[in-house]
Amino acid sequence: MQNGACTACDFILTVTGVVTSNYGNNENLTLTLCSQNDGDAMTINFSEFSMLFEADFLSIYDGASALIPQISKYSGTGSPRYVLVDYIQ
Repeated sequence: MQNGACTACDFILTVTGVVTSNYGNNENLTLTLCSQNDGDAMTINFSEFSMLFEADFLSIYDGASALIPQISKYSGTGSPRYVLVDYIQ
């Protein structure tokens, strides 16, 4: 993963851009995913998910900022599987 923003419809999100390795120590990254059309809902499907339980987290917010309400927070190997974000400004 990397800091930044993305509006692509289909992509693979990997740890620090590498498909076959673990994420590095002390990574603190923010990736903002935006629908191609303002106001459109987005879905995120996770095929794999593994983080150090209660030490590393993935937080998902319903908007373009961490100041927006948090939808969910994940840690460990409990995959989020499918997340629907329906942000309305």
